[in-house]
Amino acid sequence: MRKEIQDKSHIHIHQDATDLSILVFKKSCIKDNKIMDRQQGEYLVQFGLVIAVQLGMLLCQGYSIYNEGDAYALTVTKIYVLVLVKIVCSQALHLWLYPHIYRSMSWMKYINNHEDLFDKARIPFMIAFTQMIVNILAEMLNIYMLAYQHSVEHAIIHFVALEVIIEIPHFYS
Repeated sequence: MRKEIQDKSHIHIHQDATDLSILVFKKSCIKDNKIMDRQQGEYLVQFGLVIAVQLGMLLCQGYSIYNEGDAYALTVTKIYVLVLVKIVCSQALHLWLYPHIYRSMSWMKYINNHEDLFDKARIPFMIAFTQMIVNILAEMLNIYMLAYQHSVEHAIIHFVALEVIIEIPHFYS
């Protein structure tokens, strides 16, 4: 295992829209599965739609926070349960997001180190980069939303909503 990590020739693959969209551009997958340019385009469009839905939902959440005004004002609370829920939800969502960001960055590193293994290497790199940006945006929204919650119910509802948005690429695989 340690040798595989050092030679940078292996990457762990998950079955989600991002990984499948990247793999259709790998030359060995093209040869083994007889993937045509049209099929690559279909996977790229599918990934684009998944990212559009995911990014659209995150932007809607961000826009609603922006329009709430005073509802997201920073206040000091004496409700220790709320502070505990904020900490737990924030950490849980961070631990949920970290593997997604790590995997996107691993894909980008793998593609840069092995450009000769990919057909049109910049396209799979941009797929991984886009997924990383969406996950970082979700992380920033997580921090902002949970820092300014004023009730336990709102903290839990926003945590669940962000978790579902993050999992959208897994639904379309």
